[in-house]
Amino acid sequence: MLLKLGRAGDEGKRGYLRILGKVWSILFLGAMIGFFSSRGVNFFSIMGLQNVLLASTLIMLVAMGETFVVISGGMDISPSYVVGLCGAVGAIIMRNMYAAGHNPASAVVVGFVSALVFSLLPGLLNGVIITKMKVSPFIVTIGTMGIAEGAVFLSNGGVPVRELPPLVANIGNSYVVYHASGHGLSLFRPLGIEGVRSIGILPIPVLMLAVVVVIMHLILSRTRYGQHVYAIGGNVQAAKLSGIPVDRVVIKTYMMASLMYGIAGMVYVLRFASAAPNAGEPLLISSFGAVFIGGASMAGGYGTIGGTVIGALIIAVLQTGLVMLLVSPFFQYIALGCAIILAVFIDQFKAKLIQE
Repeated sequence: MLLKLGRAGDEGKRGYLRILGKVWSILFLGAMIGFFSSRGVNFFSIMGLQNVLLASTLIMLVAMGETFVVISGGMDISPSYVVGLCGAVGAIIMRNMYAAGHNPASAVVVGFVSALVFSLLPGLLNGVIITKMKVSPFIVTIGTMGIAEGAVFLSNGGVPVRELPPLVANIGNSYVVYHASGHGLSLFRPLGIEGVRSIGILPIPVLMLAVVVVIMHLILSRTRYGQHVYAIGGNVQAAKLSGIPVDRVVIKTYMMASLMYGIAGMVYVLRFASAAPNAGEPLLISSFGAVFIGGASMAGGYGTIGGTVIGALIIAVLQTGLVMLLVSPFFQYIALGCAIILAVFIDQFKAKLIQE
């Protein structure tokens, strides 16, 4: 009887630990918000929330692409310069069309769409070499990163692409909703009332991000392709035996990830009205951090878009809080590195619990 009670107690503890392993990132996010708030950082004001969401936008876009790859059991190092290359392609097209006298709206649309179509090429290259030539994803994506790095520096002589249509900055720095005290809400433009200040509530890049998050969540959780990604990451041999077209799914996965890098590159262009060659450099570590902090397994087969969103928010809160406390930006890298190590430790701990 005592032995049975002991085993039941052990199972109960493991159950609690499994639950804790699933929700620790949410608890960690709450603890960080509480810590920084106690130091005088107001994350609950409109401005505070906007700062966090804008800081997380590019990280989250790249991290969602990495989430698909990691779940499938792969790895992608290429966004370091694929983001900048895609942004440069779109910005150069916008700049040239605008300089040639085309309508600014047409220049922006053509540049944006062209960048997204172009962004599929690095992913296609990665996927084909990995599946058909059986080369390590780490090696292949490092090679793609090098190609993208050379191409983006050659594209505009190594300097940022500027002189874009004014509409670019208007889109990237405007809001979906404006509010003026005593005068209600206005969509997409401030209320034109003399002496009344309109406050932007929802930045357009954040709305774009929200739409992409919903789409990516539905693809991963509600489609046959999403289930195949999980199956391949869980056990690639079993996936092959069950009839899943593994090579095709892996190629699609790397193309999906590369598309997300392209979107990130163009959101960068919209926000800063320029395309920087190294725009993706600081996003690589942050995006991997968001993926692993969000609960994705390094071994593949497990992860969610929702978890990645939480991970990106944690990194954004960390960065925003440290900046507002006037802490040296170099400490951000130390703090992020510690968070990634903690996430990997928890991932391994969860794996041991499952095995037991």
